[in-house]
Order: sequence, then structure tokens, then C-alpha cells
Amino acid sequence: MKKILALIFTASMILAANNAYAQLSVGAGYNNPVFRNSHSSDALRLNGFYAGASYTLPLIGSLKVSPGLYYSFSAANRIDSGKIFSATLSLKSDLAEHYIDIPVMLSYGIRIIPDVKLFAFGGPTLSVGLSSTSGSSVSINIPGSPINGSSKDDNYSEYYSYNRMNLLLGGGLGAELLDHYRVQVSYNFGLLNRSSLGGDYVLLNNRLLVGVAYVF
Repeated sequence: MKKILALIFTASMILAANNAYAQLSVGAGYNNPVFRNSHSSDALRLNGFYAGASYTLPLIGSLKVSPGLYYSFSAANRIDSGKIFSATLSLKSDLAEHYIDIPVMLSYGIRIIPDVKLFAFGGPTLSVGLSSTSGSSVSINIPGSPINGSSKDDNYSEYYSYNRMNLLLGGGLGAELLDHYRVQVSYNFGLLNRSSLGGDYVLLNNRLLVGVAYVF
């Protein structure tokens, strides 16, 4: 699967670089990753943004291909607190992740009026983790004797079973206005197990993206 994606991306970039009709676009938007594992019904939801650029190359008629290169960031935090007798306990945890994403999207558009075109798109995205850190801090407030502690961990270190690579497959809908301004929304399903623990434990990462772009 990864070899096929690499071949598609390489071929698309070569064609785009040599085709006079290729269109460069730059875009950014909201990034909403969701993590689910096979041992729990709960989901971990992150919030962040993405930004980058892509080339759109016409294939046949209104069918086009768009390889791209994007950076994405997302984070989440949680605070729990409670009280035992006269002591107040507070636990704060956070997660922050950075990725380089390489999508290769096929799209098909229909111009409904001269200045508005609607389009649908879909395809694979290769996602490479640059950094993933998690932290926690504990505060125990005992009258006259407060206790505090904190830690920061690299989730890609040898002590954790967390894979950098992910391959997503998804699609979405969008609109192009005045041949230059795009708005779009997409959902991508993670295909690779992000955990290397083995056994029956599976950790999948899906993403919702909502963004805008400018076409040159």
C-alpha cells in the first residue's frame, strides 16, 4: 500500500511540474483528529490546525488529481480534581502532536453557475509523525503542606509503543468561488494501527478537516 501511494505521489508531482495547466493552491483550516482503541468505547479528540500547498492537475474532462504537502498540529488537555478530607487533588494531562501529511486526491467538479463550482474529492494521505509529547502534573493541596509534581514524555521514544506512520483514506466536498477561493470539508479514516503493542490491541486515528484555500 505504501509503495503504491509513493508511486502515485511521485508520478503526480512529475506531471504537475511539467504541465502548463497545473494550478498551485495554498490552504489552511481546522484539524480534528479522533483516536479510538479496541479496548474502550471512549474516544480521545484533539483540536488544531493544518496548513500547506497542493498542485491540481487536469486528467480527463473534469477529473483532476491533486498531490500536496501539509503540516498539521493538534492538542488536547484534561483536568480532573477532587477532595479527600481536607486535601484537594488536581491532575492535569495534555497531548500535543505534529505531522507532515502527503495527500493525493482525485476530484471531480461541476460548475453550477459561472462563478461557482462544486466538487467532490477523495484519496489516500500518508501521514508522518514529527513529534508527539504527553505531559502530566499533579497538585495536592494540603493545608500548610502543598505538594506538586510534573512530567513530560516523548511518545515516540523506545519506552512507548506508538507508531509514527499512518495511512488515511477519505474524501469530502467543496466549493470554488470566482476560480480562486475554495472552502471544503473532509473526513479521513486511519488504516494503520498506531500501536505496536501487539495482540488484539488496535489504536486507530481518524481526522475531520474543515478549511479554505486560495488557487493561483
